[in-house]
Amino acid sequence: MKILFASLITLAATLSLASEPPKMTVITKGSYRLDFPKMKCPPNAKCPFVSDLILELPLVGCVDTAVVTYKKETTQDGKHKFIISALNVANPSSMKAMCIVAPTATARIRVLGLKLDKQNVEIEFLQDLAQ
Repeated sequence: MKILFASLITLAATLSLASEPPKMTVITKGSYRLDFPKMKCPPNAKCPFVSDLILELPLVGCVDTAVVTYKKETTQDGKHKFIISALNVANPSSMKAMCIVAPTATARIRVLGLKLDKQNVEIEFLQDLAQ
């Protein structure tokens, strides 16, 4: 959560020139896929395995952005649970922009030393705390 607040403060500082503060809404759903990038490893060195969890998040407007933070836990049955906190940051230009496809944002979570697969990954989105 500290990272989320730091991200929001940084975002607010960069948008401070705007006449009104940006509107933010909680993103409560999304999809994911796994990727296993090849890392450059020196000869005869033992390098950790790398897994990327790639989130596809729906946005409200065409030129909106997403701020994403996460927490990783290991459950009792050995699954890797990712608790995702994501915000849609509205851009006033979205009112004028025309979308050709549904607007989405992509977030990449890099995990070192673990081989993730669909059977051992669990994703949970935080709901709006005001509810």
